[in-house]
Amino acid sequence: MRLDEGVSLIVDVSGLTYCDSSGISVLVRAYHRARAAGAVLAMAGLNPDIARVFRVIGLDQVLPSYDSTEAAVRALTG
Repeated sequence: MRLDEGVSLIVDVSGLTYCDSSGISVLVRAYHRARAAGAVLAMAGLNPDIARVFRVIGLDQVLPSYDSTEAAVRALTG
């Protein structure tokens, strides 16, 4: 996939109940690819357990997250 500069990519993880190191690696790689392309990668719908894991490993400092996809779209489109 090719991303254009200024594009926002929102990953809806509202159905995610578990995320191991493999999943985290995928998200980190996606973040780096988006950033290299000048795009923004954001998460939407993190459940509290996954959000806590992301806070513990510091991923919440790298990937912005929003309560819902709609909230992410509003925040990222101005």
